[in-house]
Amino acid sequence: MPSSVLNIALADPSSLERRWRTIEAKIEAVAHELEHSGCIASQSKDGRRAWSLRYSSHQDGRTVQRAIYLGAAPAIVERARRLLKTYRERRFWSEQASRYGAFAASLVLRFQRPGRRLADVPV
Repeated sequence: MPSSVLNIALADPSSLERRWRTIEAKIEAVAHELEHSGCIASQSKDGRRAWSLRYSSHQDGRTVQRAIYLGAAPAIVERARRLLKTYRERRFWSEQASRYGAFAASLVLRFQRPGRRLADVPV
């Protein structure tokens, strides 16, 4: 694609939004894998820089490397970064909630007296 056509495509907001919706759907289809792995990497080809979202997928007991092409538009790359960050944060808070639950359960067990259930303690 000539660079003048590429620049026009990147400048057209409706084209950019259509491209983002397509990429977003691909990213959301593998969101569970992106919570654990994935990065945004750049690659130069013919003097132009393009970006892709690379991640590992597990199929039939094997690890397979995959990529979702993002293109050269900085707006799309930034949106993909933010989306990847939300997946990582979701995983972090899920793990934190699990840890807090385990901590609370250990406190309950620690402060229970033998032969007495915590539910029997008056509040």
